[in-house]
Amino acid sequence: MHTHALNGPTLRRRILTALLGLVAALGLSLATAPAGHAADLTAQPTENDFGCGMRMISTATYFGGDSRIVGHTEVRNNCQLKGFRAAVVPVFVDAQDRMVAYADRKLYGIDARGPCLFGWCPATQVRGENWEDQIAPTRVATATRLVLQQFLVHNSLLESLQQFRAWAEEAVRTAKTAMQFFDSIAETG
Repeated sequence: MHTHALNGPTLRRRILTALLGLVAALGLSLATAPAGHAADLTAQPTENDFGCGMRMISTATYFGGDSRIVGHTEVRNNCQLKGFRAAVVPVFVDAQDRMVAYADRKLYGIDARGPCLFGWCPATQVRGENWEDQIAPTRVATATRLVLQQFLVHNSLLESLQQFRAWAEEAVRTAKTAMQFFDSIAETG
């Protein structure tokens, strides 16, 4: 009786090998960002304690296919007599940790908790905000990481925004590292 070389276990092994190769090829193409789009990037959650019970926590993800960054920021204030304003800035960096792009700064203010009187204290002030921005894919094409920087804001909104944009544009133009950019913000707040 003549048996064909492609029957039984040999045929199943060849079909399985072909299917595994196809799955691997599809998986590789699905993991690669479409041409003209950056890959999805998720920032590490960033939490800052500014003292006196003033805290800020932010998370964000950049969706390359939509050219969109989506985030959430929560500010908490347990300080009895002092409110505060703070900002979060999404920054895109390349493999050498150079800043290649940024999204607009998100500014949040929160009131003081209020004084404790006769053994009663008001609840901690909490404000949570979702936010998003569109980022041109060409601006983040070389980005390998998304970093969130948070800082207290001490000056007026307009002055602060103008100063931030000047710092960010210079950082991108001169290929500063993300840490150099963050340090320039921290020095002047």
